[in-house]
Amino acid sequence: MEEFIKTITEQIRYEKVRNHVARELSDHISDQAQAYEASGESHEKALERAVREMGDPVEIGVALDRIHRPRTDWRMLVMAFAFSILGLIIMCTVGGLSEYYSVGKQCFFTVLGFGVMIGIYFLDYSFIGKYGLVVYLAWTTVFILYSLTGQRIYGRVPALSIAAYLYAPIFAGVLYRFRGKGYAAVCKSLALLLLTVTLVVKCAENIPATVNLYFICSVLLVFALWDGWFQVSRKWTFVVLFVMLIAIPALMTGYILFFGAGYRAMRLRAFLNPQAYAAGAGYLYNIIQEILANVRWVGGMPVDEASVSSVIMRENAFLPLHLAARYGLLTGFVPMLAFALFIVRAARITVRQKNRLGRMVAAACVLVFFVNCIEGLFLNVGLYPITSITLPFLSHGGAATLTYAVLTGFLLSVCRHEKLVPDSLSQKEWGWRLSLNPERRVNE
Repeated sequence: MEEFIKTITEQIRYEKVRNHVARELSDHISDQAQAYEASGESHEKALERAVREMGDPVEIGVALDRIHRPRTDWRMLVMAFAFSILGLIIMCTVGGLSEYYSVGKQCFFTVLGFGVMIGIYFLDYSFIGKYGLVVYLAWTTVFILYSLTGQRIYGRVPALSIAAYLYAPIFAGVLYRFRGKGYAAVCKSLALLLLTVTLVVKCAENIPATVNLYFICSVLLVFALWDGWFQVSRKWTFVVLFVMLIAIPALMTGYILFFGAGYRAMRLRAFLNPQAYAAGAGYLYNIIQEILANVRWVGGMPVDEASVSSVIMRENAFLPLHLAARYGLLTGFVPMLAFALFIVRAARITVRQKNRLGRMVAAACVLVFFVNCIEGLFLNVGLYPITSITLPFLSHGGAATLTYAVLTGFLLSVCRHEKLVPDSLSQKEWGWRLSLNPERRVNE
């Protein structure tokens, strides 16, 4: 049997999956041999018969090699490249690049982002599952150090607001390490979630990014519970999670709204009642409504250009609105259509994953793109408090470009290893090395 299985696995070019296939073949042959033994055959004859009935080992190995091979989602890869170039063109066309973020600098970040995305694509994403806590601690160390040494604007480090979203796939990996355990694991996950958002709000000082990350990690935890990762009563656990993940943010929002002071409370009140704050924080909402009321489907709009620029050139997040004001509503829909196509494709990668870790990592990346795009859509139509946010492919700077490149790379890596990473791996089968030549045979 050992020689038979060895011949089969030698035909599989991706070395990492060979042990898993060999184990499955051994279990199958042993089960079949036991069935023959139960009918009266000796162990040797039963095992020989089970092996013989499997068929030609070379043909079996070739067939398994066709299944267990890297696969590339070319549509996702092409969309990532195309939308990055389209976003660069849009930022250059409508003036979305400031003097600090020059065209040359943004082109450099875009090319660097391509390299990072391809590097993550070749990287076996399963290292997040094995080294989840180590990766979390390493990234937290970098996060804190950058908050102390990074460039500050108005007292904050803007790069950390977008870089914080990298905690999402890392949190997915930590949840995977906690699977199969009980209430203690759920409590640890909640504690890690609260620790993460506390770090983000202290280091990045960006409330929208903190709230978004809180929501994303909460959804991931609920997904893990729903999928049976923890040995707990799902009914009562969901009740507790609802209180902690829904009620607590609602109470915090109510406190800021009714008892809070400072610019955050003022922004929230102006969002809910812009007319009452028309001379102050509510002014921008009135400008947005003026643009939307006068914009045409095709062509420019008869609105004072100075008024338009006062709101839509304030942040890159308003680029879709800027496009609509200059070239018509249909043109303004182009970025939103691109976002929708990208998210739908990413969601398909997530749904078809049989591997639990791959499904969770992909879900984390999709949630980041989805939340940022919905946030941007609502902001451009005046249904979201005016604040600094980022949009995939439309936000300048190295932090935004590289963060979205890493998330896209993880999606591509999950797709690439869909048939290569078993759902449950032993410690020796885990790996993180770059699989630049996964088709190499052992005997070559």
